[in-house]
Amino acid sequence: MLYLWQGDVPHEKTTESEMATDELMTVGEAIQHLGVSNHKMARMLQDGTLPWQPDPLDQRSKLVKRSDVETLASRSAKRAA
Repeated sequence: MLYLWQGDVPHEKTTESEMATDELMTVGEAIQHLGVSNHKMARMLQDGTLPWQPDPLDQRSKLVKRSDVETLASRSAKRAA
């Protein structure tokens, strides 16, 4: 299991209604989908590249919108082409 600490770094907050309308995935699933390292994912979460919210069932875990991950994946694919 991957634990990424928030510390004192602010992150973009998303309202519950916005998150409820979009499918969520764990940070581990996002890492696999994007093919990035744990370190790269931690930087993206910390600098706000990928907005996140705490998992309501496990405050140690973070959740991200699947659509945000897919947007990042498509940007990466366009740069690689």
